[in-house]
Amino acid sequence: LVCTGAPCQSLRPYTSIDHFLLSLLEYRGGAHPLALSVLAALEELYGLGAYKNSEIRCKWLQLRLGAGDAGAFEPARDMLQSMGRMKFLRPLYRALSRTKAAGGKQYALDTFAAARGKYHPIAEKMVAADLGVK
Repeated sequence: LVCTGAPCQSLRPYTSIDHFLLSLLEYRGGAHPLALSVLAALEELYGLGAYKNSEIRCKWLQLRLGAGDAGAFEPARDMLQSMGRMKFLRPLYRALSRTKAAGGKQYALDTFAAARGKYHPIAEKMVAADLGVK
């Protein structure tokens, strides 16, 4: 793991980190994204961007996109193009299309256009509906 030291002990194993990130996503009904400064502090303290676990990566990218971090566009695209599980696709495409960072919606549409042929037909249909495309 990237995370070391006393602050990280409570975040092991992966499931604990996953639950921690989920609680941040659901904070106050999910309607109040964290500030970029808070995310930067979490990254510095826990190294969340270095995790390869899909559950952790997906939630961390959702948090970053929710805060308007345009730096999350490329990692989100990489994840969306490398897997086809709907449990990751839909939340990431939604977060990418709704981010307050400029160009998020178009980036989501472009990413989907490039990757949609790799997805299962049901996943493709559901993501297309989420993005408002045919």
